[in-house]
Amino acid sequence: MKKIFFLIIFVCFTSGYSDSEASDFFIPIETPEYRILYDYLRRIEIEDASARFGGLVTPLSDKDIFKEHIIFGDDRPDHFQMKPYVIVSEDFTSSKYSRANGFESIRGGLMASPSKNFTFYLGLLMDERLAENPDYYGKKWRGLAGEVETGMAIYRNKSVTIIAGRFGSSWGPNRQSLFLSETARPMDAFQFRAGWGRLYYTYQFGKLNRLRSANEDSEGYENRFFVGHRIDIKAGNNFYIGLNETIIYGGLGRSIELAYLNPLMFFHSFQLNENYDDNTFLGLDVTFFVDKRFKFYGQLLVDDFQIDNATRGDNEPNEIGFSLGLHSIDLFDHLDLKAEYFRIANWTYNQKLERNRYDNRGSLIGYESGPDTDKISLALIRWLNTWQNISFNLMYQRRGEGRFDSDWTEPWLDVDNYSESFPTGIVEKKFGAALNFTGYLKPFLYIESRGGVDIVDNFNHIDGAGRTIPFFSAKLSLLFSNNLNIGQ
Repeated sequence: MKKIFFLIIFVCFTSGYSDSEASDFFIPIETPEYRILYDYLRRIEIEDASARFGGLVTPLSDKDIFKEHIIFGDDRPDHFQMKPYVIVSEDFTSSKYSRANGFESIRGGLMASPSKNFTFYLGLLMDERLAENPDYYGKKWRGLAGEVETGMAIYRNKSVTIIAGRFGSSWGPNRQSLFLSETARPMDAFQFRAGWGRLYYTYQFGKLNRLRSANEDSEGYENRFFVGHRIDIKAGNNFYIGLNETIIYGGLGRSIELAYLNPLMFFHSFQLNENYDDNTFLGLDVTFFVDKRFKFYGQLLVDDFQIDNATRGDNEPNEIGFSLGLHSIDLFDHLDLKAEYFRIANWTYNQKLERNRYDNRGSLIGYESGPDTDKISLALIRWLNTWQNISFNLMYQRRGEGRFDSDWTEPWLDVDNYSESFPTGIVEKKFGAALNFTGYLKPFLYIESRGGVDIVDNFNHIDGAGRTIPFFSAKLSLLFSNNLNIGQ
């Protein structure tokens, strides 16, 4: 291991640059101040889809568009660069029926590019909001919780990308992926990507939070792991297909399974043949571009699907989810339209064994609203420039009583011909309208503000309870960074 480590260091610090070369700075997706950069990348993707084949998997990189960004700007691309940075934020929220709150956060770290093929990114977080999260069990200091939010090393050449460390990722044509979503907590993982002509392959192996054993006769913790692979196919100049398979597995004494390290293994078949009770997910997504102005996309996730109808166990509801979307740019001058629909059946992402649930550190890995939900949203987005936009958003959501962490009760075993409505139970219905501003007023000053109203029926699943909730939120961030050029 020492020889491998020193070999990597040697390659990093001796490969150097030529005057015509520049490194691609990978942009972490979990940092709120960077999300507008991703929104802009997805916008220009529509103008030239073929230029970003493989862009359906994040994190992404770019060296040309954001040259003036205080952290990702590339002042001297022909030299080894190190960029320490600090992001200080105040996040204010106010709404009817709840008191106003202000949450502070401090992010600090380092981005380094020792050669054109290597990037290192370290992000530390101290966050007041995280300290109040019931799923956080770590240490707290003066009301702030701290963690390593991002710590990744990236190697990239013309056809291969390798990422190792802690990072967030999304798989699919939209921000809210059903398989790996931008809103999920960053994962300690290894990711490999490679492109060959019309094929783009992605593999990821990650460790999830462990659980204390539920077996009273056993001591210790149940380890949990995520494994997934994906193939993107360029089926035509403007048509792309993605095939996904992911699995959650773990348990007392279980560690890395060599079969799950095999990038060509069909995971579902392996766990069936070995009689493991692991939790597999299959699905696909499609993306179609038209006239360099329209992007049509959809995604399907299959958690469990019943084929037989011989026993009561076969009456278990199908656990599937799907999404549909349209993104159109330049309806008028820099005015875009985005419409999306999501529907996730009850029991999806859940499983009778807690260790097999589709979550990490208390948050879903997939679609953030979880199961027993459908949602339609519409946004008109006016881009003022590369760094700023104003959007008007409408949303209607129905949410049943099912949750990804609900007790696994198997009611279909108690009656013949079991069925359940969608959504289940007393359905909370929410209509929302909001006006947003997002962007950088100065290279060092980021603002995100949102104001609107939510109209809710059956609030908190109480029959007949209705609320009209006006709200306002504002996030102000100051970014500090210094470009340290090392070398001649």
